[in-house]
Amino acid sequence: MSMEWSYVAGFFDGEGCVNIGLSTRRNKTRRNWYPVARCTITNTNKLILEAIQTEFAVGTIHMLCRQRPTQKPAYSLCITKHSDVIKFIDGVYPYIIIKRKQLELLKEAVIFILNNDRKKWSKSKIIKYNRIFITENAKINHSNHGRKRILERVFDG
Repeated sequence: MSMEWSYVAGFFDGEGCVNIGLSTRRNKTRRNWYPVARCTITNTNKLILEAIQTEFAVGTIHMLCRQRPTQKPAYSLCITKHSDVIKFIDGVYPYIIIKRKQLELLKEAVIFILNNDRKKWSKSKIIKYNRIFITENAKINHSNHGRKRILERVFDG
């Protein structure tokens, strides 16, 4: 099976998610915060996610918990490795319509993480990451206004 980036871009625009955030690990003496920058695609069809994973050699697939027993099982292709995230963004970006700004911000966040040792972040660096990337991503996610304008341009143009 041969798959094009354009197909994956359409799939990602509809079923994908950009996650820019912070996570934590606890050791014996304190809690360590670290940045998270990833793409996920969630669907009930595991085969399509496996095809994307295999074709482009990115991510891992996880089964999600069902909210109700009558729900179909859902799966998520999580792309967390920074080099894979960049590869994925570079592949789908020319074809993305709705999540364009989010992918631009995600790529900037990954580059920021790679340029700063992820394991040794000070409180000030965490605050800077939050201010620049997490807050901006939240604004983009909660703004349907931008999506409406993009879709109007695509379908009216």
